[in-house]
Amino acid sequence: MTRRVLIVDDNRELAENLAEILEMEGLDVVVMDDPRAVLEALAELRFDVAILDVRMPGMDGIDLLRHLAVHAPHAVYL
Repeated sequence: MTRRVLIVDDNRELAENLAEILEMEGLDVVVMDDPRAVLEALAELRFDVAILDVRMPGMDGIDLLRHLAVHAPHAVYL
């Protein structure tokens, strides 16, 4: 089973660069740049690891982490 990584960063270019590196290592990566969109997609979103930007407009990574941890308590958060 391939591990899925969720990257949430308002700097889309940086997030996509990181995603490309992780995909070369065989991981499945989902990139999102809006924390509120992440919350809207929680019902369909599956991930094993989440890499979150701390400073984002609208909702910071710490608040997003609180929501994600309830949805996916098994996941690793960075």
